[in-house]
Amino acid sequence: MDITDKGAGPEITNAVNQAIQGQAIASHDGEAITTTQIKLLLDAQSTQQLVGCDAEACMTSIGTLVEADVILGGNVAKVGNDVVITVLTVDPTTGNRLKQEQRKTPLSRDLYYYAAKQLASLALTGKAADPRVPVIVKVMDQGAATEGTIIIDGQDRGASSSLQVELDPGQHELVVKRSGFADWRSVIDIQEGTPLQVTSNLVAERIYLWPVAVATGIAAVATGVTWAIMYDLASQEATGEGLFGAAKDPNNNYTKVEPTDNVDLCAREQSIWVLSGRAQNPGEGLFQTNSCGTLSGPGIGAGIGIASATLLGTTAILVGTDLIIGAVASE
Repeated sequence: MDITDKGAGPEITNAVNQAIQGQAIASHDGEAITTTQIKLLLDAQSTQQLVGCDAEACMTSIGTLVEADVILGGNVAKVGNDVVITVLTVDPTTGNRLKQEQRKTPLSRDLYYYAAKQLASLALTGKAADPRVPVIVKVMDQGAATEGTIIIDGQDRGASSSLQVELDPGQHELVVKRSGFADWRSVIDIQEGTPLQVTSNLVAERIYLWPVAVATGIAAVATGVTWAIMYDLASQEATGEGLFGAAKDPNNNYTKVEPTDNVDLCAREQSIWVLSGRAQNPGEGLFQTNSCGTLSGPGIGAGIGIASATLLGTTAILVGTDLIIGAVASE
């Protein structure tokens, strides 16, 4: 029987009809009569019943008139970008449905034509006419076709934006590679008589920032420890106490270690400036010298401390950015 058009349109319906009728003739062990031949046998009233006939009752009525052993019919519909084909066989003597096969295939003539042939064979013989299944692989970058190296089950199939291959039913590993992009991987499950279209959406290669974050983090710790040691040495010079004695009593210098003379005082001030820095005196500007020639403002140790804080902040930014990039890439 002619396949009923349920929204697929005449072009798709005619192609599916041709595939099913051709395969029915090849698969059925006996004489296959198509709708065209039936129309020559029936009168005009009976012929009208053929329009839109995919119900068991209608099919049985027609089948009885031509003394058929089995009736093959069905319908085809279009759902989005897919074609849904349904093929069924009916016993004309009882009106009972013997078998029904249905497949959804991508809107590609090669694929739905192939599927229609296999469904006719499955409905009549219980097995597909062709054991290997066509699979179309498309390579996309942000919605646009792009070339990529397509590898199926470890075999390089070359660089292409669209590739059609025939695969045996079962699971197959599909990998798409392109320079500057992360490898796209998938395991596809091929079912008998069911063509497939696979779209690989490539994503720009993931930039990993955590190695840099680790390096800046280690540098932040190292410089931080160095600054702590230098500040502690400065506090010993200033107060005679370690463990940041200067921070405990910043205005009471030389409480336990008095300078012996002006030379000793200037040497201590210079040493303290190198290790930490010198606070500005009232009315004194930044980086001005005192009577000992020691600059006011941060010294080498303070600079190391500032570098440590900067590295620590950089580490936090890198870790945060890496997490964001990872989350975007995983989508």
